[in-house]
Amino acid sequence: MEKERKIKVLSVITLVVAILGLTIAFAALSQTLTINGTASVDAASWNVHFESLDGADEVSAELSRTPNEWSNFSGSALTFGNDKTTASVNMTVFGRPGDTIEYNFKIVNNGTVDAIISDVTKNTPEFGTNTEGDSPETGSIVGTPDEEDIEFFNNYFIYKLTYTETGTEVSKDDVINAGEEKNVTLTIGIDEAAPELPGSTNNETDPPLFVGNLGVKIIYVQK
Repeated sequence: MEKERKIKVLSVITLVVAILGLTIAFAALSQTLTINGTASVDAASWNVHFESLDGADEVSAELSRTPNEWSNFSGSALTFGNDKTTASVNMTVFGRPGDTIEYNFKIVNNGTVDAIISDVTKNTPEFGTNTEGDSPETGSIVGTPDEEDIEFFNNYFIYKLTYTETGTEVSKDDVINAGEEKNVTLTIGIDEAAPELPGSTNNETDPPLFVGNLGVKIIYVQK
């Protein structure tokens, strides 16, 4: 009788061990994989514009020489539009070859998207002998300059937008990355190699020459 009980006990113990072993085997073949995370979507911002170097609303003209009592060489400030995507110069006056005016400012990309220039268009200047209106700033060019005047401006008139550090002109395929600033210089003037300015005589009845339709359009697109 005692012998029979020992066998039963041994059998029960053996069965329990077998069940535990099976449970452990199942647990070893079971694994939970979890990936956690969050994501947000924020619209990209586009903000390419002009700015002055010092944060002012306009840029003062830097003359290539100091005007004197015999000269009316001068230049007005370059001003920005409300959204700073436009800039304008209302009036500059040149008195002799070598007179040059420079405006130093910058193009800024305050957006989150890299930008590239898809096109740069420079207007063809219009030349005239006088203006209609109260002043050259508000009037329109009238009169037709003679062939000598037109040839002079075609050969010696300077109007360009360049990168200040390199002197290379702003052109198509130039890139401005998000958060980047590029210093630029707008130069307007008369080449110092030019002969005497047209109409620059002592004849007070000789009308002054005016230059209009000056403009550069720069189109930036997403890179």
